[in-house]
Amino acid sequence: MVLPAVATRYPKLQPPCRLRELLRGARHTAILGCCKRHIMPQIEALRCSMNAILATIERRSLSDHFPSAIEGCVAEAEYTDALNHLQDYADSFWPPAKRDILLLRGRFNRWRSAQRQGVTNTENINDIGSAILDAAEDIRANSQNPQRSGSGGLPKHHAAAKLTQPDDLDRRADQPTVAEAPNLEKAQKLHWRLYNETKGTPVCRLDLTTKSFGQGAFELQPVSLQLHKGQITAVVGRNASGKTTFLQLCAGSLHPDSGRVTFPGLSDEGDGWRQLRSKIAIVPQLPTKWHGPLRQNLNYIASVHCSRKSSAQEDVDWYLNRYDLQDYEACTWDQLSGGYRMRFELVRALLSKPKLVLLDEPLAYLDIVARRRFLQDLSSIARSLEKPLAVLITSQHLLEVEIIADQIVVFDDGACKYNGPVEGLKSVIKYRVIHVTIDAQPNEVKQATVGLPAKSIERTIEGYIFTFPLETHGASIAMQLYREFGDRLKAVRDLTESTEAYIGSESRDIWQAQSTAH
Repeated sequence: MVLPAVATRYPKLQPPCRLRELLRGARHTAILGCCKRHIMPQIEALRCSMNAILATIERRSLSDHFPSAIEGCVAEAEYTDALNHLQDYADSFWPPAKRDILLLRGRFNRWRSAQRQGVTNTENINDIGSAILDAAEDIRANSQNPQRSGSGGLPKHHAAAKLTQPDDLDRRADQPTVAEAPNLEKAQKLHWRLYNETKGTPVCRLDLTTKSFGQGAFELQPVSLQLHKGQITAVVGRNASGKTTFLQLCAGSLHPDSGRVTFPGLSDEGDGWRQLRSKIAIVPQLPTKWHGPLRQNLNYIASVHCSRKSSAQEDVDWYLNRYDLQDYEACTWDQLSGGYRMRFELVRALLSKPKLVLLDEPLAYLDIVARRRFLQDLSSIARSLEKPLAVLITSQHLLEVEIIADQIVVFDDGACKYNGPVEGLKSVIKYRVIHVTIDAQPNEVKQATVGLPAKSIERTIEGYIFTFPLETHGASIAMQLYREFGDRLKAVRDLTESTEAYIGSESRDIWQAQSTAH
């Protein structure tokens, strides 16, 4: 009981039981406050330190992943890929080796040209393969012990002819350390994810950015996103869904109606927009025509961005060989196919030494082989350890860009339906979507799927798209269809964790309600 006089003087004073509750609550609040002020920062600092250590370990392990990938390519006689990996390896771990690697690449180009023309050549492919493997081993040794080589370059015998036994390659290929190239890509992805989680400053950041084009016209609804170096962001959606508008906002070509677009990782103190814009490269869907020989155009771009003329020429030689364009450097624009035009555009962008590369539908006019090669090159460009880039690509080729992307943005009629890591797509899908390539009429398909819990069936050019409850197993569906149709069933693809599940249909509602929160 509170005394009347005390209660009059302190009207907010409570009975003892209430005081105990308040003291207990205050104690809990104080403890939580102490945790937030002292313990939580230490835990966060420890987490960042652990991620930094893991990133350092992963970077060092990449020095082993590269030789393994190179060995795998040589064992499969994929010498172009082996040399590409070798160039990337030298670029990231031992740049002094570049000149000798170009000489080695010249040997391979001469051998390949002789093979195509059916003429004899002094170069032996086994010798070249062995030289590639030896060069990779020397880069690894020099990168781990820089004092090992006084001159910094590779030993002379790597660029010159080297006699080896023909079974040398077979013996190397049988070693259990040989790894496939995709292991290298996974290691690079992990390295940059850990790096950006600890100390990575976003190259570009959009905060609740919107853009409209007049009353009743298209409107890009609020979207937030961060672009980091070493990572690839894929922007997908139907035509006129907002992909190009979003790309232009990232490039600074459009001013947002609301929200902000900033470039923390590009701007230095005192930099104006002109200096900042020079660090952004855009590869358009329809490149403008180049005039004159292609080499002259590249020489000009390189000379603008290099302090020394010799360095500019070396950069051009390096990129032309890395992207297998040296045979076309004397050509004019009209002599090139669409695929080679796009690759020359990419090289021109890289010669400007950007930190952010934006590509608008670069795969639109490429065949399937050219698309795969282009995306492989793009992956190595973004995740280079020496010169990593933030890359944003818009595309309608969903499955292919999903393979190389770190994060994906899905637009639909100006609204951002999903924004996050590719593997997070499965958390916002509420149905299992199966695409079936089959030679059957709709009534046959409906009859065959009577016992299956199909929510909907849609006709496509190749076959049908089925929507099932999420817990339905794709293997059981495939077995049921095979029992009914046999060899008439050509292919079954599970699209559940792919953006194609949503973009492929205008009427199918497969997204969880929380997906719009992105």
